[in-house]
Amino acid sequence: MHALHREQRWEPPSASLIERDPEVIPDVDIAAHVGKDLFLDEKILRQESGQGYVRVVEHSVLWKEKEASTVFTYQGLTTCTEVDKSWTIMSGAYNHVRSKRGKDERSMAMFIRKEVEHQERLEAAGYLSPTWRVLRALQSLLSATQLQGESAVAAPPFSPNAGRGTVRFWGNEQGPTVFLCDGLDAEGRKECERTIQTQKAWVVWSRARPMKEDCAPRGFEHVGKNVFCGKANRSKKEQGEPKAEEGLEDEAPYSDVNPSGRALKLQGAWENPQ
Repeated sequence: MHALHREQRWEPPSASLIERDPEVIPDVDIAAHVGKDLFLDEKILRQESGQGYVRVVEHSVLWKEKEASTVFTYQGLTTCTEVDKSWTIMSGAYNHVRSKRGKDERSMAMFIRKEVEHQERLEAAGYLSPTWRVLRALQSLLSATQLQGESAVAAPPFSPNAGRGTVRFWGNEQGPTVFLCDGLDAEGRKECERTIQTQKAWVVWSRARPMKEDCAPRGFEHVGKNVFCGKANRSKKEQGEPKAEEGLEDEAPYSDVNPSGRALKLQGAWENPQ
């Protein structure tokens, strides 16, 4: 019965699952504990045959490029321990920025410190970063290749070019641009005004009206057209106040906006994903 069943036309030929398994990696007796026997600025240890190997560790490894390094990575976070420029950001962001800029460790530590300070100033004023989904949607409007705003520690890695005014995170200054208006500094706002007056391929993401009750139209509002105007829920947590009502984003400060709609990230998401 089994042989006849296998000869049916509708049944595809079967193969043992073990045929799809990768080849077994032989065990090697090499002490290659990162941070103890092996540092990234040293030659990688190899066995005499020259064959590669995989090392699986039970616990998270403290990752340093050299023994005297003040920058280390542990459990997905990269930290600088220098007294005058200490910081902690996600290791993915640090590795991405460094690979794009190609700077040495000390120069990177100083650059990241300045970018962290800028991001902290923005968030101290109540700023919330747009999610990557929103940024991808903005990027798709004009196939934008450049992002202007915020900081290098919060900029998305899928943007080919990124910067803030005269500060270049990575890449160049060519191509259609997405401006995060509320994440710009003084130099960045000047660059935004210059671009919208001389070019047509740009998109600006901002509050419906600026903070501090300034209702005067901004430069990009004169030149461009409104593509989308969203709304945000004002979150009132104080006891005895009415339930949160839906209102325009410009009617609620960033600190009162409920980010549950996934359009905005929580503050500090760039330094700790949890």
